[in-house]
Amino acid sequence: MNGLGSRSEERMVAHVEATGMQVLDMHNGWTEIHPMSKIEMR
Repeated sequence: MNGLGSRSEERMVAHVEATGMQVLDMHNGWTEIHPMSKIEMR
């Protein structure tokens, strides 16, 4: 056991879809989604 499942080849994979406005954070210089209107895990 590896602490994540009963067999070492098992793993969890998540795809996340975020919907909202992409804006530039002028203080840090990166883009972010703010405000988020919807978050879905697939």
